[in-house]
Amino acid sequence: DSAEDLDYIKSVLPRYLNQSSGVAHVIHTDMVDDSSFLSMNARWGGFMYDATIAVGLSACAAARNNDAGGITYLDGAEHFSAMVNDVTFSGATGSVAFDPSTGSREATSATFEVVNFVEDTDFEGGPSATRFRAVQTDIFQNGEWTSLQPVTFNDGTSDIPPYLP
Repeated sequence: DSAEDLDYIKSVLPRYLNQSSGVAHVIHTDMVDDSSFLSMNARWGGFMYDATIAVGLSACAAARNNDAGGITYLDGAEHFSAMVNDVTFSGATGSVAFDPSTGSREATSATFEVVNFVEDTDFEGGPSATRFRAVQTDIFQNGEWTSLQPVTFNDGTSDIPPYLP
């Protein structure tokens, strides 16, 4: 959570050369400069961790040795194939597996949550201010949905409005 960390991250981001000015620009510095960059929402951290592990494991599975030069190399198509066909592991967000036909993570291997944003009645911000808080209502884990509590609708009840299917 320091300026030194941010400077390092910026130093390793990909760069492109602006053809008209000849100046090298770093891609996505606006994202890194955002004050929330290092205090990432914990809900996404596990998915990022699992994605990084999946890329690393599949790179190891796809790496080939060049017998002539003794150099290990990685082919993009083989890397992708190894990830969607060979990589499964227990990750931070559950059992990680990929669908070979789409390349996407199998939905049954991830944890999903439904979050309801409701008015925070403890907030004392005055008559013109409202604050909301996130309330987890349902979770999908190990291929099953579990209801944790009812959803609260705009009228403050958990009665499904008649205009919703």
